[in-house]
Amino acid sequence: MSFQTFEFSSNSQESNDGDIILEGITLLHEGDDSASMSARNINSTSTSTSTWSFKKNYYSTEKNPILAVFALFHYTFRHHRLGFILSIILVGAVYRTYQYENWNWRAEYEKYEKKHSSWDIDYTSIHSSLELQLSEINHWCLDGGDANCHKCHDPTLPYARLDTEKWREAHVLNINKSTNIPSDVDVIFMGDGNTEARSGTYMGSIGRANSHLSKVLAGSKENFNSFFQKKHGGIYNGLALGIDGDTSPNLLWRIQNNEFAGLHPNVWWITIGSDDLFSTKCSEEVTVIGILRAIYELMSLQSGSMIVINSLLPTAVNRDLSLEGKGIINEYWYSIKTVNEQLQKFAVRHEGVYFFGATEFLTTRHKNGNLYMKKELFMDKFHLSAEGQGVLSEAQARMLTNILA
Repeated sequence: MSFQTFEFSSNSQESNDGDIILEGITLLHEGDDSASMSARNINSTSTSTSTWSFKKNYYSTEKNPILAVFALFHYTFRHHRLGFILSIILVGAVYRTYQYENWNWRAEYEKYEKKHSSWDIDYTSIHSSLELQLSEINHWCLDGGDANCHKCHDPTLPYARLDTEKWREAHVLNINKSTNIPSDVDVIFMGDGNTEARSGTYMGSIGRANSHLSKVLAGSKENFNSFFQKKHGGIYNGLALGIDGDTSPNLLWRIQNNEFAGLHPNVWWITIGSDDLFSTKCSEEVTVIGILRAIYELMSLQSGSMIVINSLLPTAVNRDLSLEGKGIINEYWYSIKTVNEQLQKFAVRHEGVYFFGATEFLTTRHKNGNLYMKKELFMDKFHLSAEGQGVLSEAQARMLTNILA
């Protein structure tokens, strides 16, 4: 099939009845590239097969957008051929890149989901720590294997970071705090770095004077106290006992070694698990086992307290703090959601245990549907800012009101 080439002359004339006279219309027909027909001064009433008449309005670029586009392409190709060709190549390259990135994102996400979604045991229905069997673990490491997570410790056993002086100091500081609290304490928050920041410290230290860290810690403590210290205008009395970088086995050791001895709050609020995934590279399954082991240790204290499991907080891998959506690959976020889903199911199935989902308070969904962490609520990809601590504390206080009502 041959192409048809249309050439329009600028010397078109108009007949009496409004028909436009086109000059130099050349048609290349299949099998006869030399064949041509010319239309000149054709009367609109002619019925000859060689007569070409066109209505002026129909062929006006002002009233026919399709013809306007065609004319633009024709003009550009004739007078700016190189630029036209390069533009076509550029558009094609951009489109192919978009297709590849979209395919790559979906392929990677499906691959990761398939690798990490196979669990043989439903841990949400167990009723004792004795049911936490290591022999049934599908894989130990976050990468889907068993070899690349040598720091991932047995989630059913306590583990202390005694080789770190700062950790030992932070543990002793927490013991001192727990022995000097009012008897009417409503809630005790236990966990990792985001919990410790609420007491104004990082690994037991308030940070260098006038440093950015010291200002964030001071602001975090102030915002926390505004909700969980009655003498500062709070609704409840609360205590934050956390150590930055702690995993579930670290928290289990602290529970068993007097950090929470003799305490009888109305609610234990546990926030742990992020460092299991991202510091020691434990798998989602191992992380869930470790969190549940710590929860059952709290239950064994027989304090009569209720337990709230805080969801793992959002964690980013990119500077834009993206979590999920088209073109976004954040493997951490998939792992976080997997762990949170299991913790929520566990809470639903056990009396006196509640689940608090923090994601909705700390994230925002853009117009394109992609989910991001709110930048003003985080000081980095992992830790809350002072403002973030305030937002989270307010939401937790509301839930505590519902629980204690």
